[in-house]
Amino acid sequence: YLNEKGFEKKNNKKIEIVNSTMGIHFFKIGIGFSNKDMWIGPGFHSSLSMSNNAQGFNHYYISSFDELRYNKYGFNFKYFISERNNNHSSFFHNSLSATMTYHNNPTISIGFNRVHLSGGDSTVVWNISKASQLSFEPLFGNNKDKYFISGQPDYWDPWDQLLIGFLNIHFPSDDLDLYLEFGTDDSRANFTDLRSHWDHASGYIFGFKKFSNLNNSKLFIGAEFMSTKNSTHTLNPNFYRGDILTENFYNKSSYLYSTYNGRRWAAHSGSDSDDKILMLGLINKEYSSLISFNYERH
Repeated sequence: YLNEKGFEKKNNKKIEIVNSTMGIHFFKIGIGFSNKDMWIGPGFHSSLSMSNNAQGFNHYYISSFDELRYNKYGFNFKYFISERNNNHSSFFHNSLSATMTYHNNPTISIGFNRVHLSGGDSTVVWNISKASQLSFEPLFGNNKDKYFISGQPDYWDPWDQLLIGFLNIHFPSDDLDLYLEFGTDDSRANFTDLRSHWDHASGYIFGFKKFSNLNNSKLFIGAEFMSTKNSTHTLNPNFYRGDILTENFYNKSSYLYSTYNGRRWAAHSGSDSDDKILMLGLINKEYSSLISFNYERH
């Protein structure tokens, strides 16, 4: 389940419509069905919660069709839910994301994405109706619906949740973006748990993108660093009684390790890893040339 794996071939389909959307929109709000690939977050190489490293998968959605703008403020949102199969049972993948932008100099965008993978567990009666409500449940386990799974505490949530926040600062006069993305794949029981273990099972991305004018061309330079690694701090026994070898992020086999057709739909390098890239490019109306150096550790 790493970056170098190609898409799996499906021989049982002779005709397939890919990367497409059907829907209706009214007052810049759209609703419909899609299998387009998606990207959520400010990065140009990776995303903690949704990137187009994998093919697009079938999903139902409701979203802003274009930015909803009022004076200097802009707002975008998207909710989707997808039903897929792990060769044993069905599971559900849903996401609620939004971005608020203040258009000025600099332009500042803040956003979040809340992702749930649920189902795929024969001990819990589950369906798409129940799965669709997860995005709108309270954040803390003590406040959520109880699943009453034998041997587990009431506040325990059996599903996989990613909670991601990001910040992008754009300087229009310099055509420069500075950005940061931070997230966790662990549900907290209550605020005390969050305060004590705020960085447990955390991952992050930071980087920049810069365009410069060069005669009739654009010069592009960008750098990005991503990590989902376990650290000796987040699993320090003084703070969290855990195994240092426990994987962060995308590590549940019942959800195919957060892959579709064999490739990860979130951070490319996957669980317990880091990923660095430096890119330089020259772009004009007739041609583009890009050179990059990329280094992943697993």
